[in-house]
Amino acid sequence: MKKFVLLFACTLIFLLSGCSLIPTGKTKSSSAETVSSQPSSLQPASSTASSKTTAIAPSTKTLEQYVEGMEVYDSFTYDFDKDGQNEDIVLAVDAERGSDGKVIFDDGQEWALCIRMKDVCYPIFLRGYVQIGYLEYTLYESPASVPTLLISCRQGAGIQIFDCVYDSPGKQFIMNEVYNTGGINVLHSS
Repeated sequence: MKKFVLLFACTLIFLLSGCSLIPTGKTKSSSAETVSSQPSSLQPASSTASSKTTAIAPSTKTLEQYVEGMEVYDSFTYDFDKDGQNEDIVLAVDAERGSDGKVIFDDGQEWALCIRMKDVCYPIFLRGYVQIGYLEYTLYESPASVPTLLISCRQGAGIQIFDCVYDSPGKQFIMNEVYNTGGINVLHSS
């Protein structure tokens, strides 16, 4: 538990900026609606936990279709559904690599986060533009051995943090927005 609290605190400190990406799938509220794949401006919100929950179903598109023309920034394999076969987590960015192999960032770029499970792809974040910031994730297991993605998106105008777990019976990922600064102006970030 101490490790989780420390990890979460470090992530919050590290991410003091913002994001305008919108998760894909269906949002649970008083009436379910499909969330647009287009980025939108951050909505004013308190800096506390939110009740926004998104169910992310498998897509008919392949992972390659989602990240076409993008550079793979990070990838990792993990067995989310505990069937003995690892799934691919891919974080991609629409930026070029320099001669040293490092990504060359501009004032902003499109990011995508997808999970490939067997022959289907779960688009956790569609290609969304992040201005003066980035998208990142941390994979951890809770004390109850539940694998969880802690996804953070930061840019100069806000911070959003989500947790995302695989719902095996529903064959979908469930993502909860756990932190949203709303529209802010980041003055400094280390």
